[in-house]
Amino acid sequence: MTRPQAAFHVHYDRLWEWLTELIENRIADIKANKPETEWAIRLRLLQMIPPDRIANLIAAREQFEVDRRSLLVQLDLEMASNPAWDVRSLLDQYEVARSFAWEQYKAAEKATDMAALHQELCPDCPWDGKTIFPKGGNDAA
Repeated sequence: MTRPQAAFHVHYDRLWEWLTELIENRIADIKANKPETEWAIRLRLLQMIPPDRIANLIAAREQFEVDRRSLLVQLDLEMASNPAWDVRSLLDQYEVARSFAWEQYKAAEKATDMAALHQELCPDCPWDGKTIFPKGGNDAA
């Protein structure tokens, strides 16, 4: 399993997010699909978050994924070994357990002060809490 990676300003309206593909793909997408007048600010602000600065959050994200996959395996086994079981009941049990694992992850996320880290790593950033284009600009992701 590849370790999760995160970046600031992958999209104009999110402070940070987990990468679902290579950052080079996002750079190519910006150049291919965004107005050229936005390239400079988008590319200047798009930056990887150093993994050592969010190690606890990466660990929590990885643990959530392990827990979620384990729960799915358990669900599959239960359904295979007990075909007469009420599927809704099994899904409800899965959802309760998955929600607990997600809450554990969200607690780690809350404990990680991404706003402070952003302030340190992105000086002179126009981010206003909602967008990198606070005085207008493109509203597209």
